[in-house]
Amino acid sequence: MIKLLKEYIKVIGYTFTGLVFGAAFFLLFINFYHYKDISTKLERKDEDIQTYKQYVNDRLSEVKSITESFNPNLYKGPKERVMLMTINSKLQLCVKEFEDEKLNEALDKKELTIKDVYNFQNLYRSKIVNGCIVNQLYDLGVTGNEAKFHDADLAKIAPFLKLNADSIRTDDDYVANVLLNNGSYFFSSENSKSNIYEMTRDSFYEIRNSYTKSIDLLLEFSRWFKGIV
Repeated sequence: MIKLLKEYIKVIGYTFTGLVFGAAFFLLFINFYHYKDISTKLERKDEDIQTYKQYVNDRLSEVKSITESFNPNLYKGPKERVMLMTINSKLQLCVKEFEDEKLNEALDKKELTIKDVYNFQNLYRSKIVNGCIVNQLYDLGVTGNEAKFHDADLAKIAPFLKLNADSIRTDDDYVANVLLNNGSYFFSSENSKSNIYEMTRDSFYEIRNSYTKSIDLLLEFSRWFKGIV
């Protein structure tokens, strides 16, 4: 009886092991097909890349020109010099974030997979959203007793700065969630490839739209800075 029970347990064990290996093989097989889907590429036109690159470079050049022309040692105006030096330094740090080599490589890529867009989103959030908008500009948009500097002109532009900074901070949240949840377990088909292609395209341009808002905000704020100095 005990021997029969042992044999029965062995059979159950072998059956369970077989089911586990079968499920693992099935998931591996189905992931191979999904890999083909997520490798679907978005091809961008050269003129689109060059036109946008020129757009970005023109704005960065203007911001750099403004920051480089400011010399605190020569400033004789009524504004607090420490405030002006702080703002100028923040603008310069933002420019460095926009000039990040890896970020620009991702932005200028001609062929994009959904993985490329995911990497672009992470770089954009790290360098632009956090590195520039949050770490450099956001505190200048705070008003009232918590304001970094109590200046009448800064207080006028602060709500505009904070409103846009808040918008940019949450712009790509939806995209990040979509990209993280793009995994699925189904056999490859023209429909699944089309869905991945559309997700890649829409996500990339959604992030780029936010990127545009960021650099436009930086430019507008630098022009304000130029006006007060």
